[in-house]
Amino acid sequence: NDFIKKVPTARTETNLNAMIDLAKQNNLPVLMIAIPDYQPMAAAIGGLSDHALYQKLAENNGIPLVEEVFSDVLSDNALKADYVHPNAKGYAVVEMQLREALMELGLLATN
Repeated sequence: NDFIKKVPTARTETNLNAMIDLAKQNNLPVLMIAIPDYQPMAAAIGGLSDHALYQKLAENNGIPLVEEVFSDVLSDNALKADYVHPNAKGYAVVEMQLREALMELGLLATN
């Protein structure tokens, strides 16, 4: 929501870093899931891409990053309820792709 509300990227980065630090201080595993850059025109016609902030945060904090899940889903009109939210089918795709990413990262056992 920070991107939609036009919160400065630097403040969003500071807030996310604080959350990552807090989780690490409490010995909690951290996984970054990239969210698309807010681009209304790209959302309308497809072709969203992840905001660069997530790659930077993952690299700087040494945490795994799952990329392109929400960007891919929200680029497909059949999978979204509006410009920023998946519909039920979209959330099913998100779940499937996140599950696959977690298994590839060794964070979720395969059945």
